Amino acid sequence: MILENSYVETVSGKYPEGYAIDEYKGEVKLVAAREWQGKIFAQWGYKQMGKKGDEHPADKPRPMGVFLGDRQMAINRLLEAAVLLGWQPKTGTILPKNGTTAADGQPEPPDDDIPF
Repeated sequence: MILENSYVETVSGKYPEGYAIDEYKGEVKLVAAREWQGKIFAQWGYKQMGKKGDEHPADKPRPMGVFLGDRQMAINRLLEAAVLLGWQPKTGTILPKNGTTAADGQPEPPDDDIPF
């Protein structure tokens, strides 16, 4: 179920679209979403199945998105993504992945454990 007030529009105009946060059975996912008549809907698609040379769409569509884990893990992963995009936390900010504190506004260098 898409969380209330989680929609962020990234493309405006006649066919606006963006992303939203979806939570289902305790798992959080960032999903492609659209607004229509004041309501937010996840965009659905067919996952590709099969091996190379024998690909075919799945039988059932699913919301297009990326699983981020439970709420705390989702927060950690989104903060990691913000750092990768150049976000610089304020001095003293605790970075959730390894519990280190940013010094002089600079995040600790990432370790070799890439989250994806």
